[in-house]
Amino acid sequence: MSQIWMNEKQFVKPGMPLQPYTAWRICSFSKQKKRGKESHPCPFTNIKTPLYSSRAMNQFTPSAYQQAIFDWIIEGRGDAIVNAVAGSGKTTTLIQASQRLKTSRALFAAFNTHIAKTLSDRIPTMTCRTIHSVGNRCVSRYLGRTVLDDSKYRNLCRDQANGLHSQMMAHYAQQLQEWARSGADEDDEPEAVPKLEELQAAIAQLVHFTQCTLTNPGSAIAIHSMAAHFGLEIPYPDLLIPVISTILEQGQDLARQDKIIDYSDMLYLPYVWDLQPQTFEWVFVDEAQDLSAAQLHLILKARAKGGRMLLVGDPLQAIYGFAGADCEAFDRIKQTLQAKELPLSICYRCPVKVLELAKKIVPHMEATPNAADGRVETMKESKLPEVVKEGDLILCRLTAPLVSLCIELIAQRIPARVRGRDIGRMLTAIARDVSQIQGFTFHRFADFLEEYRSKRVAKLQQRSNSEAQIESFCDRVNGVKACYEAFECNTLSAFCLEIEGLFSDDRPSVILSTVHRAKGLEEERVFILYPDKLPLIWENQQPWELKQEMNLKYVALTRAKAELIFVVVE
Repeated sequence: MSQIWMNEKQFVKPGMPLQPYTAWRICSFSKQKKRGKESHPCPFTNIKTPLYSSRAMNQFTPSAYQQAIFDWIIEGRGDAIVNAVAGSGKTTTLIQASQRLKTSRALFAAFNTHIAKTLSDRIPTMTCRTIHSVGNRCVSRYLGRTVLDDSKYRNLCRDQANGLHSQMMAHYAQQLQEWARSGADEDDEPEAVPKLEELQAAIAQLVHFTQCTLTNPGSAIAIHSMAAHFGLEIPYPDLLIPVISTILEQGQDLARQDKIIDYSDMLYLPYVWDLQPQTFEWVFVDEAQDLSAAQLHLILKARAKGGRMLLVGDPLQAIYGFAGADCEAFDRIKQTLQAKELPLSICYRCPVKVLELAKKIVPHMEATPNAADGRVETMKESKLPEVVKEGDLILCRLTAPLVSLCIELIAQRIPARVRGRDIGRMLTAIARDVSQIQGFTFHRFADFLEEYRSKRVAKLQQRSNSEAQIESFCDRVNGVKACYEAFECNTLSAFCLEIEGLFSDDRPSVILSTVHRAKGLEEERVFILYPDKLPLIWENQQPWELKQEMNLKYVALTRAKAELIFVVVE
C-alpha cells in the first residue's frame, strides 16, 4: 500500500475532504527532521541535573543491547525504534531507559489501560497513558466535557441501515424484473439483498476500518481498496459507500453539538479536526508493530518541537492486521521517522529447547548464558486432562477446540476458563441470531444452527476471497455447537448465561486461550492444541495474512518459560 507524506501545513481541517486511501497517512514533521535528526543533539538529554537517583541504575546490569539503547538516549540524536524479540525484557528496558531522561515532560504510550496503570506506579516521573487516553484528552480540551457512548456508531449504522435496506429492496425488485424480461440465465441473476442485521454489520465494519486507517470516506476508489485489503463486504456499493461519509459526518455532529463520543472518535476526531494533543519532550511507544494509522498520526503530534521518540516493537509479533493494524507497521514507522534501529535480541523467558524452535522463525533470537534446557514434548489429546493443572496455559489457533476442552475439564472438576469475554459475547450473538429463524424452538437448536451455518456460508461464498471469513465464522459456530451439546439448558437465555460463564480473564484456573489473546502472557508450562493449525492456511490467502499466521506461530512458541507441550489429536 502506498504512503502519503504531509508536512505541518497540510493537516486536514474540519470539513475538508480527506486524501485517498492509504494505511499510513502520517505527518513527516519536516522542519523538525531538518533541525533535529543530524544537526543538533536533543536539548532534553543535555540537562545537567537529573531527575532520578542513580541507585536504581546501579542495581541493574544491562546487556550490551540495553546499554546501546541507554547510550543512544543520552548521546544520540533523532528517533529510534527497538526491534525486541519475545521475552526480551521490553518493560524492564523501558523503565530503565526512563531513568536516563532528564525531563519530566515525557509520555509513555502504553498498549492498554492495565499496562498504563501498572507503569504509572513504576515510572512515576513519566506520564503513562494509552493512545486512546491521549486522544480523549485532546478531544475533551476542544469540546469541553464529553459523554462516552460506545454504542454511538452502532446506533448510527443501524439507523442508516434501515433506510438503505428499503432502497436496496426496491432496487433489487427492479433489477429482478429486468432480468426476468431479458431471459438471461441464472448466473446473471441480480445480487440478493442482505438481511437487515447483516447490512448493519457490514456498514459498521466499513465505518470502523475507515476510521482506524484514515481512509477517505468520500472516495469510492479508496473505500474499495481498503475493503479489498481487509476482505470486507460492500453489498450494493453505489448505494452503500455514500452512507459511510454520512455516518462519519453525523458522528462529528453528535460530538460537536451533544459532546457524545466513542473510543474510535478519540483517535479519529483529532485527525479530521486537526487537533493538537498535549506535547512531550520525550515519547516512548510500546507495541509499535500494532499501531494503526490513526494511532500513529496522533502519537506523532504528541511529540514537542525538537522532541524525540523511542518506539519498541517486534515486527514478527504483528498479529492484529485483521483489526485494522498494518503488519508492516514496524518498517513503515522506521522509514517515516528515519529512525535508528536498535536490537533487543536476548530472550530471558524461554529455555534453550523452546528457543531452538522459535529460532527457525526468528534466527536472531539469543538465549541467556544461564538459560535452562527446558522441555519440549508431544502428547495425545486424550491424556491432557490427566496432567493439566491450575496455572497451565493451553493455546490454540481456533476457538472451538478450546471451548470443547474447557467443558471437558470442568466436567472432570478441573477449574478451567477460556480467556476473552468478548469471545463469549460473539458466541451468544450467534445463538441469538439462530433464535430469529422462523419457526425456531430451542429443543431443535442444533438443527437451526446448521441451517444458520449453511445459509451464511453460502452467502459468504458468493464473495471473492472470503475463505478467511468462512473459516472464522465456522469456528465460532462450532464453539456454539460444542456448548449446546454439553449444556443441559431448556431456554435460550439460560444457554447464553452458560456460554458467558466459560469466558473470563482473571479467575484462577487452567487458562485456555486463542493465540491472539495470549500475546503478553507467559507460563511455566504451555500446551499447544492442534499445532498443525499454526500456521492456519486457507484458499486465496493474501501474503500479509500468511505472514500474520506465521507471526501467530512465533507468539505461541514463545509463551513457555520451562515446558512446551504439543497436543495432537489421535
